[in-house]
Amino acid sequence: MLIVGAGPVGLTAALALAQADIPVRVVDAGPDVDKRMRASTFHPPTLDMLETLGLASDLVSQGLPVSRFQLRQHESGDHVVFDLSDISDATSHPYRLQVEQHRYCALAVESLSRSGIDVEFNTRVESVIQSADEVTAILQNGEIHALWLIGADGATSLIRRRLLGPIPPGRLAIAAGWNCVCAAAMDVTLHRNKRIEIHDVACAMHAGTVINPAIVTSQVQGGFLYGLCAALWGDIEIQNGQVLAGNFDSQPVLRMNQAPAVRVQLVPGDEPPGGVGELPTSVAAPALANAIAAAGGERLRELPVQRAGYQLKT
Repeated sequence: MLIVGAGPVGLTAALALAQADIPVRVVDAGPDVDKRMRASTFHPPTLDMLETLGLASDLVSQGLPVSRFQLRQHESGDHVVFDLSDISDATSHPYRLQVEQHRYCALAVESLSRSGIDVEFNTRVESVIQSADEVTAILQNGEIHALWLIGADGATSLIRRRLLGPIPPGRLAIAAGWNCVCAAAMDVTLHRNKRIEIHDVACAMHAGTVINPAIVTSQVQGGFLYGLCAALWGDIEIQNGQVLAGNFDSQPVLRMNQAPAVRVQLVPGDEPPGGVGELPTSVAAPALANAIAAAGGERLRELPVQRAGYQLKT
């Protein structure tokens, strides 16, 4: 297994693979662990997972455990307090840990070294070639051949660009759950008076073992269009504590002449079948909002988009 990128994702994957006695090699273009400010919060499930890798206690000793935190509405002064000690029966770490990301990475590099795996810094992957049998990473001075490659080289990932092609900046929406991963992107044009013309919708769905590709494709298409209706018009008004809408008859639905074609790519996998109904619905709204921003509109922070004056072009 070859892992490109010695950040938290790549190093954690390497530790888990090494623990399972799977040969692994980690390369990174940088000279050492990146000490620039990144994430600084580790949540209880993450700490529980790191405990299985033997790193939780060392990391906790370098950070600040926080068992209580607040969400505060500054305008009104209202606030709510979360006390994570309430979940102490469900986790060995009932607190959030505030500690710099680079401290975890340094601990992970040391742990890998003790297992005989030295992270290869100053090793830049220039290109990637994938065949039916292996992946070849082209370096500045040589090649690495592996059965599998994990691209953990950050937001500007060369690996993803080489294997998946260019992704328009800020357009991809991703959701995961029910043993599935779904990604979607849209292409729109903004006309006068904030009228939206949708040209293209692309969805990729990894759903493990697919029994009937036609049914899964239809479900992805239908789920995305259902979510798109909500993103465009799904407004629920509440007055004096009461919902004004009586039923679905007050919620607009895309008509056939309004519905865009949704191209679906099913990503093969041999995992057990997942649930494909929910995720396409979930990615529709962020995909639409991303497309509006990419086309020159504002970055929307609330739904439906009609609240900001956007409507489908007729």
